[in-house]
Amino acid sequence: METILSLYEEPYDETRPVICFDESSKELRKHVRDPLPASPGAVARTDHHYERNGKRMLHLATEPLTGRCRIHVTERRRTCEWIDCMQTIADDYPDAVNDSDAL
Repeated sequence: METILSLYEEPYDETRPVICFDESSKELRKHVRDPLPASPGAVARTDHHYERNGKRMLHLATEPLTGRCRIHVTERRRTCEWIDCMQTIADDYPDAVNDSDAL
């Protein structure tokens, strides 16, 4: 863990960017009834009943040393979507070197 955390302390290097990647599944919900707006003396009211409206996968890539963030939203969680995300990230950094042999 210390080895990974020490990456954040290194100075930024365009040829060796530090990229964090995570994915998450989110359920989409649709209101059955429109919320009631706030009025003087009362807060806005929302009905807790909802319709399911599918779900989406969020693929998030962040570069903490520059503050850069990229998100991909897909309908399914398959290997081909993950590969597409990794390819897009690799395309964003054409000058990066491959250090996989060093690991």
